Amino acid sequence: MQPSQDAFLLAEFGALRREIEISIKEERELLRYALLSSGAIWAWLLSQHQERVSLVASFVPGVLTALLFGQVTVEKRSIYRIAGYIAAIERAFGLPEQFGWETRLFNERARGMRLPRWPSFTWLLLSLFNVVGAVLTILFR
Repeated sequence: MQPSQDAFLLAEFGALRREIEISIKEERELLRYALLSSGAIWAWLLSQHQERVSLVASFVPGVLTALLFGQVTVEKRSIYRIAGYIAAIERAFGLPEQFGWETRLFNERARGMRLPRWPSFTWLLLSLFNVVGAVLTILFR
């Protein structure tokens, strides 16, 4: 590669890496928003004595959680797409196989090694909690 190509790829690598970091931060914030807003809505619902308001509003946490999880899915797809391109940049520099973070992650995923599942588990629990809460609200109001 020519020096100008190397400089361009290094600058592009840095920009894309920052974009991944921003997306990861956004994912964490969306989970935090989902947890806090669900808790706040359920606290408000439990304090209400108007049956009609509670029945309609009991679906809001679940819908909100689904929308926020949809955005997290979009963020994850973007991260994987960018990570794949960064891995291609790493390969273009001819790094040994054990070097290049995105290449290493790609190889680990190909071998069946997974990233931590805690966020996915948290989304699942929150979704179940919101669905069960809505059903119980309908049954016992």
